[in-house]
Amino acid sequence: MEVCIIGNVALFTPVNKRKEKLANIVMNNIKDALVRGQLKPGDKLPSITDMAAEMDVGVSSVREAIKMLEALCVVETRQGERTVICTELKDDSINPLTFQLIIMPKKSDDLIEFREMFESMYTFMAMDNATPDDLEKIRLIVEAQVEKEKKQELDTLDEMTFHRAILHSTHNQYIIKIGETMLELLLGTFQTKLADYDVMSVADSHAATYEALRDKDKKKLRKILDESFYGWRIKYLK
Repeated sequence: MEVCIIGNVALFTPVNKRKEKLANIVMNNIKDALVRGQLKPGDKLPSITDMAAEMDVGVSSVREAIKMLEALCVVETRQGERTVICTELKDDSINPLTFQLIIMPKKSDDLIEFREMFESMYTFMAMDNATPDDLEKIRLIVEAQVEKEKKQELDTLDEMTFHRAILHSTHNQYIIKIGETMLELLLGTFQTKLADYDVMSVADSHAATYEALRDKDKKKLRKILDESFYGWRIKYLK
């Protein structure tokens, strides 16, 4: 049996036979090795047989864990080769955090605080990091929303498109990933509450936000965000 050793430490530790699903424990074992830096993107995992022996679990549990990690785009199995840790996250990868947040019991105050804290942070970061191309993209989105406003056609997708453009203007991959999760979580809220909004105020707020970003006017941006959050809080708690 080939046991992978890093220094004097085995890559994986034997699994205690608990009631927890063994495949999940195997996944956590691999995750811990990644966190510790014992496994890195591009590394090959030991064979399924060796991992099963090293962790003292059945081969089927390791196979199931590998399949789940493949679905999450953490690993990939290349034909004729061992399983490899992915070197980048694919655009179509599944984000388990989205599902976890969606099915969590909804606490209004927690959700409101989460949005206000995180959206404020990434919007001010976008003010510092947005390129001229980013600002032009936001400007075009706002112009399109103004036209839709005249026809009373502003909808949830417009709201999400605007916030997503600002989020991506941060150019921070960690912020963007968490922000996308937040927007997915809020999508249902936008859908149920946008009908209560004065659509004029939504488009006007977006236009004012763009102008503040363009002019790097932090005081104006803070005022816009505070007013927006206050209105959203009142409507959300109805």
